[in-house]
Order: sequence, then C-alpha cells, then structure tokens
Amino acid sequence: MQITILMNERSSEALPFDQVKKAIELKQSSIVTYCLDFASFHYLDLGYEVEVVRLDPETDKVTSIVLSELLENKRPYTAYGKEIRRAHNIQKMIKGNALLFLPPASTTFFKVEYRDPETEETMTEHHHFEPLVLNGQIVASAKKTAEDYAYTKADKGWYRVTNVIDVSLLA
Repeated sequence: MQITILMNERSSEALPFDQVKKAIELKQSSIVTYCLDFASFHYLDLGYEVEVVRLDPETDKVTSIVLSELLENKRPYTAYGKEIRRAHNIQKMIKGNALLFLPPASTTFFKVEYRDPETEETMTEHHHFEPLVLNGQIVASAKKTAEDYAYTKADKGWYRVTNVIDVSLLA
C-alpha cells in the first residue's frame, strides 16, 4: 500500500485531508494527496509506504523522499549525515528544507566497466552510487559519482558507465 504526497505536481487523483483519512480507514491500496500531514512514520506501521514526490525544477526529473528509506539511514537524505529516528517530525524537516529529495534508488545502480591500468584487463563492477552532497547541497548526480569512480579505477584510461535497473528493487 502506498501514500504519495505531491509537492509541486498536479493530479486529478489527489485527495483532500479528510478523504485521505477515510481512504486509510478503508485500507485503500494507493492514495495520492498534497497534504504533507501524512509524511509520518505512523503510516508505515499501518502498512503504507509513504513517498513525498517533487519534480526537480532544474532537471525536470522526479525526486522523492521515501520514509522507509529514511529510517534505514543508507541514502544521503540529510544534508550532514544526521541519523533519522522515528521521533523526528518529518513534516517539519521537509518544510524546513532539512531533507534532500533524491532520485529513485533504481536510477542509482550502475554497471562500471574500465580497463585495469596494470593488467590491461577489462573489469566490470556493479554498484549503487548516490548523489554527492556537500554543505547540504547535491553537487554531483549519481551518474557523475559513478563516472568519477570509473575514471579513478581506470587511472584516467578507458571506462564506460551504464545505468542499469537493480532487479532486487523490483520485488
């Protein structure tokens, strides 16, 4: 079950606050709203995944904050590596720009190929690469981070970086 909160997009499916409450009572599987009130870990306990979605005005790509990922503390949602706990008020953190909107995890998995400078052998690796965050700002995309990694591994020689779908995320 999913609650999607839209920050700067429009949808004819978006429900107002009172209708969202009713939909949750009825255990509706997919709920779309503009109400940031539902950006709470409480709804995870009710079986809902909560995702706050924003269209990045600079890149025109969808970015989001996924509440279950916030609790895992594995992605760079916080500007300074702050650990997120259930006690945090996510709604206030979003309004205060204390959290970063990230690209979907499926777009951060890359196949990195490079020529090993010592053996001249072509090497292949698969990794997740997150955007680079400095001083609370995303300064490099996940792809740029992957390219920098490949460039370093190849010692400035041949490399190729390809975005691939992480099939473990499709479960």
